[in-house]
Amino acid sequence: MDSNTAPKEDASKKATIAQAPFNNEGADADIILRSSDKVDFYVHKLLLRMASSFFADMFIVAASTPGQGASPPIVDIAESSSTMNSILRVCYPVDEVKEASLDKVAEVLEAAMKYEVRKAITNMKKELLTYILMAPISVYAKACTLNLEDEACRAAVGWRLQYDSKGEHPHLSVLLLRILWYQLGVICSSTMSGLGPIGDVHTYI
Repeated sequence: MDSNTAPKEDASKKATIAQAPFNNEGADADIILRSSDKVDFYVHKLLLRMASSFFADMFIVAASTPGQGASPPIVDIAESSSTMNSILRVCYPVDEVKEASLDKVAEVLEAAMKYEVRKAITNMKKELLTYILMAPISVYAKACTLNLEDEACRAAVGWRLQYDSKGEHPHLSVLLLRILWYQLGVICSSTMSGLGPIGDVHTYI
């Protein structure tokens, strides 16, 4: 076997059941969301419909696929179990997950946007902005990847307030510097007009 060839995922891997509150302890779940790493989340359509129009539409399709015997129908999803755990907890009256890194925040935010979970989107956008003080360029990159214009602009402003515009930036390419200054000079003037003059970096977080 070529050492450079990544091992294929075992298609016969048996699905496991997620931890509470998605383990069907009350035996009243009416649909199963199966993550990419084969973890089954036993969930309730009513709660997810209320949190997301995407899930509401998904369940219309899932309704045409009956479950096996007494088991609810299964819907395979592309996200990992850790990401879905974060998304689904927002839809339930339980404690939410505090994400441990900027990468994870961006990953959960992307999934929240895909599934149109409004509360999760709001929460993760706020969480994304808390990283501006530590890593404004990384936040800017994540925001641009997710097409979040306002958050990208705030990160650009945060970067500007931390680094002297006349100094050298050996870790940044000329192209990136130009993009940042464009963001500051054009987009920010329209999307952040209500925030007042540039001052304390905490204004933009």
